[in-house]
Amino acid sequence: MMFRRGIYASSLEFRLPILQGASFSFLIPTITMLKSNPESCPYLDSSKNISTLPEIGSDGHREIWQKNMRQLQGSLMVASLLQIVVGFTGLLEFFLPLIGPLTIAPTITLIGLSLFQAASDRASGQWYIAMTVVILILIFSQYMQNIPIPCGKYSKDKGCTRINFHIFKMFPVALAVCGVWFLCYIFTITDVFPATPGHWGHKARTDNTYKYLQQAAWFRFPYPGIGVEGIGCLLAGAIGGSSGVTSYSENIGTIGITKIASRSVILTSGIIMMVLGCFGKFGILLVTMPDPIVGGMFLMMFGMVAAVGLSNLQHINLESSRNLMILGVSLFVGLSLPLWIQANQADINTGNGELDQVLGVLLGSNMFVGGFIGFVLDNTIPGTPEERGIIKWDNIVDSKAENTSESFDTYSFPRPIQKLVDRWNWPVYVPFCPAYNSYISKLVKRMAACCSCRKKPTEPVPKQSIETTL
Repeated sequence: MMFRRGIYASSLEFRLPILQGASFSFLIPTITMLKSNPESCPYLDSSKNISTLPEIGSDGHREIWQKNMRQLQGSLMVASLLQIVVGFTGLLEFFLPLIGPLTIAPTITLIGLSLFQAASDRASGQWYIAMTVVILILIFSQYMQNIPIPCGKYSKDKGCTRINFHIFKMFPVALAVCGVWFLCYIFTITDVFPATPGHWGHKARTDNTYKYLQQAAWFRFPYPGIGVEGIGCLLAGAIGGSSGVTSYSENIGTIGITKIASRSVILTSGIIMMVLGCFGKFGILLVTMPDPIVGGMFLMMFGMVAAVGLSNLQHINLESSRNLMILGVSLFVGLSLPLWIQANQADINTGNGELDQVLGVLLGSNMFVGGFIGFVLDNTIPGTPEERGIIKWDNIVDSKAENTSESFDTYSFPRPIQKLVDRWNWPVYVPFCPAYNSYISKLVKRMAACCSCRKKPTEPVPKQSIETTL
């Protein structure tokens, strides 16, 4: 997985120092698909006797979850075909003028809001521990971010020197998680948390999943699960991945702090994570993390996702009743309709089982419902470009686009491949090549501008001005 995202992506794919991995955006349709099939996890069905089910870890149990994985992987492969077509044909250029902040904001916001149940379920095992994680992350990332820690540095020229290391700014989540995890370990060995399952606080014990750490293999060679963002989703479903991919923004913040944006660093990171992925004990160690700690992280992460979605509203006019109505309807329906669909899946009956399942998955996805409603209303209800935020949005994009040879070199292929590509003229017509020139998009925009312009009637020249000129 990390070989594909860290090594191949930064060297051949989009040529940027960015790591990619599993995306939260795919969690919602995945959960919706699993909930639409009551047989997906019989262990969660209260009407069934757990003692009659296969033992967890046995071959029968493995077949149950692998069946669900195969279903998710096949769906991911089919869904990725649309992204492949849109990305490689350049069709996105025609849709971008129709997609504004009122489409993006509810879509991203509902990703975070719709996952509050998962965060609540995890944190409910021990709310004190979950809130401690939240408070520590806030303290480290906001209040202590500018507090440096003195460290030593050695170089051949200057020898040992003193530097300031902003550890709280770079690793707030890791410090909070490790600190609370150690606290849970102390409370476990001192029996502060009850050892009896079912009692409140038992889920915060660190020895609940210790058996998984013992049973895990020391070494394993997993199937590579992530491909390119279009082809990658297809490959992910074909060779083992259960989620699509996205670019991680965490390393962008690290680049801003360390000022290191070399693709070689990302290549090295991909190699390190690829090696660590082969150590079964390392992966299972993260699984042993108590649920309340995970719940505390979810409260912060999903809240940030929702906040990032709402930040897109800075481009629109929030004093407009049109915009407020579109935003309110898309968010409220995006939360309400999927909730009803999940509770009344059997009420969708078109006479075709496959169509019923497709409609159930689409209408049960919060971000699809909210984003689709926002898209339709924003493009059908009359509104000026300034009111919709389109002009500010375009100005930001245009200001960031620097059409210089230096910026194009950043996206170029490695030198041997780029020399081969430069010999041909056809790459300027291929949307996914660095030399692509969007002639079609420019032509469409010019045609639209010509159709919208109106010729003003020529005003007669005053007689007095003619006499003055003469």
